Amino acid sequence: IALQETHASSLDIINNFNTRFQTQSALWTPSCGLVALSSSYTLTRIPIPEADRALLTRVDHTAGRCDAFFVLVLYAPASSPSARHRFFSDLLTFLPFSGNESILDRLIIAGDFNYDY
Repeated sequence: IALQETHASSLDIINNFNTRFQTQSALWTPSCGLVALSSSYTLTRIPIPEADRALLTRVDHTAGRCDAFFVLVLYAPASSPSARHRFFSDLLTFLPFSGNESILDRLIIAGDFNYDY
């Protein structure tokens, strides 16, 4: 489950989420989270810029029954178009995306893009 606007800024809030969702594996930032409800999957955080508003995760099947894949959970800034543009530009220039087809070929992007036209 990909979540945005979590406000998961303290251990108490994170523990509350983990209890309510009965997580088997979960990763949290102050703005977003990713929850695995099955013990068959493990989540591993990959450090990226904009770490408060984006969460890049490698998902592995514990028994190796499927290839690892990646999930990027975003919560883009809503405050201004320039802040949103800077956010996405920083993510696009980050190393795991530039030329690393093993990530791009198995990447799921989810979240709140705060699209405005």
